[in-house]
Parts: sequence; structure tokens; C-alpha cells
Amino acid sequence: MNTVVSSSNISVYIHVPFCRQKCSYCDFLSWPQHEEAIPAYVDDLVREINLYRGVLAERQVSTVFFGGGTPSLLAGPEIRMILDAITSAASMLPDAEITLEANPETLWEEKVMQYAESGINRLSIGLQSTHQHLLQFLGRMHTVDDFYKSVEWARNAGINNINGDLIFGIPGQKLQEWKESLLDVAALKLPHLSSYGLTYEEGTPLTTQMEENRFKPVDEEHEWMMFRHGIQWLQSKGYHHYEISNFAMTGFECRHNINYWKNLEYIGLGAGAHGFINGVRTENAKSLRAYQRMIYSNEKPIVIRQKVSRNTSISETCFLGLRMREGISNKAFLNRYGTSLSDVYPVEIPRLIESGLLESVDGSIRLTEKGIDLSNQVFIAFLLDE
Repeated sequence: MNTVVSSSNISVYIHVPFCRQKCSYCDFLSWPQHEEAIPAYVDDLVREINLYRGVLAERQVSTVFFGGGTPSLLAGPEIRMILDAITSAASMLPDAEITLEANPETLWEEKVMQYAESGINRLSIGLQSTHQHLLQFLGRMHTVDDFYKSVEWARNAGINNINGDLIFGIPGQKLQEWKESLLDVAALKLPHLSSYGLTYEEGTPLTTQMEENRFKPVDEEHEWMMFRHGIQWLQSKGYHHYEISNFAMTGFECRHNINYWKNLEYIGLGAGAHGFINGVRTENAKSLRAYQRMIYSNEKPIVIRQKVSRNTSISETCFLGLRMREGISNKAFLNRYGTSLSDVYPVEIPRLIESGLLESVDGSIRLTEKGIDLSNQVFIAFLLDE
């Protein structure tokens, strides 16, 4: 029985590892102040896409996601070159979702118009807060006004599918400030909002500063209050809480990320990008030099290939799927693995339901409100031994 749900559709992730200034909390692969390398990197991406022609020729591309780094450092014609290469290698679904992550300070009206003309139909804009002192703490370069202008330019260009990223649990952030950020952004009637708790990743400047006692992290209860208020308030404004950290108006859920959460296939392009094809997880070379060397050798720049075992696939499908409020369909699980959820987890699922962390609804299991608060405990219960 296959552990991967293959279909005629596939998603494409494109990593753009350049930024003007690395944010203090960021642990994604990115290189500050190397914008002069972008034109050559775009050429490399086109070459890498051509290396996947065999895979792409058999599929239709349903979503494309430019992540980073700061993909909005790329010019409109550079985005067009990349998308043209994809459509040359594969057919693109007529309603394909094509997302570009953007930092407000890198956008201007003509540039956003060029993005729209190149095929971008969804912008994910990193706001994080509508309070300038909190943006400065995070090492963000933009102003709140930059964000408002970005939204206006996107809409003027015909890009109405817009996500705004917000962060809560920032040291020094008051609950009232979090409420004000939510109020300010919701007033724009963006169709999608992402709300993330600040995390301290190993090796980041923010974590180093915390370890040196240069600031005091937000206590867990205060952060929980922010998390809960965000859920309740956004739902009251008509947002569907469709994933732990994501909210959308009906029909504007991020299809690319749903593909991840359903543990489906995607191609990863660019330095450091991850992919998942035919049951194998891949990771590209993180060094720009190594990435380019392999590309110019007419070789996919993959440095790690890992065949996903059945038990790992089941575990991943469960803890990723439970991030979504719809949960995991028993029927879909049975079709994918040839066995039922209750057969694989005969003790765990009843125990989690009994403890009020899971519920069974309409043939699916999903997190309860209590389960959302304690989601990591639930996810651990679904890890299977190899």
C-alpha cells in the first residue's frame, strides 16, 4: 500500500534565500545584503526547473509558493521568468494559487503591478505588529504605514487574495497592543490572517539575547491569553479558524499550505529547499556555491534523500493533519494506508477523546479547543516507532 497520495496535481515551493536584513528571530536559510547575486540565482532556478521536466510533464501545477528570505526582492520580470519556466515544463491549473511572500519595505506600486502581470495572485505580507517599537525589537525594517501602502497597491493591481502575518508573545507586548494589532488589520478586511506565537530558535540573535538575560520573555499565561483572544476575536469577525495559526474568510484558505498539512507531494526548488516526491523527502544544498555547482553540472542540487517509511508517513499525516480544524478523515486515512485510524491507534485515540483533547465528528477526528491549547501533547501520541 502506498504511503503517498499521488495525483495529477502537484505543488511547487521556490526558496529565495536573500534579504536586506535578517530578523532577530528568523532561522530560515537567508543571506543578508547579497542582492547582487539575485539575477544569477534566478537563472539557476530556471535551470533547476528544467531538471524536473520529467516529473512536471506528468502533473498539473496547482500551487506555487515563493518563500524566503525575502522573495519580494525579486523584480517582476524575474518572477515572470521563473513562472514561465514552470508553465513551459508543466501545465498550470487555470485557478492555480501563486503566492509571493513580501516584506512591505521592498514593495512599491509599479513593482506590485508587475507581480500581478507576471501571474502572482496571492501576496503574503509580513506585518507582525502595528506597533513600531515591537517591529524594532524584532529587527523589522518596515513601518506600519509601509504595510498599509502595500495592501493598497496589491488591491489596485487586482491582487485581492492577501495574507497578513502577525506575531504575538513579543517581549514587552501588552495584551492591549495585541488587541489593537488585530483590530487594525481586521479593519482592512484582508481575506487571510496568520497569527504566530514568537518562537526562540537555536542560534538566532533573539535566542542569544534571551540567554544573556537582555530581556524577559513573555510568560506562558500571558501568551496563552493572546492566543485565545486572537482566536475568539477573529472568529467573531467572520474568519474561519481552519488551522492552529491560520484564519481565512470562506474560500481564501491557503491551498499551498493545506497541501503540506495533508502530507501531499511538492517539489522544492532553490538553495536549501525541501521537497517530497514519490515517498522521498529531499533537501537541496544550502551553500549557494554548492547549489550552483550542481545546477551547472546538470544535476538536481539534492544533498539529502530520505525514503519515508510507512510508520513515519502515518505519524506525519496524523500530526500535520490534526493542525487543521477539519482534522483527519477516517475514510481518507483508510484509502491511503489500507487500515483504519482505530486499528493503528487502538489505545491512543480513545484515551485522547476521554481526556477531552480529541473529538470524533462526521467520520473524522480533530482537536478540541482544549486540544488546540495542548496540541504538542496530542501530536506526540501519534508518533509511531520505526
